[in-house]
Amino acid sequence: MVRVCYSLHPLYGQSLPVMKEVVRGGEVQVFIQRSDAWQAIPAWVGDPLHCAHLTVGWHPMCDVAALLKLQRLLQTIDAIS
Repeated sequence: MVRVCYSLHPLYGQSLPVMKEVVRGGEVQVFIQRSDAWQAIPAWVGDPLHCAHLTVGWHPMCDVAALLKLQRLLQTIDAIS
């Protein structure tokens, strides 16, 4: 079982059965059993110690490299459609 501790996750506060764990891109994901299907979520959303250090701030922060990568992706999608 995993209890979703991340307060901004739609499943926050729910305890759900873990069906399996996988590592993708160096990150652990757990597959949880929902009523009608399995769903993958990052393992850290069920870690109370990790979630205790997360805060919601007034000044959004994002890595510039990630924003540039997103920009390229959106431009590619726009060019295709």
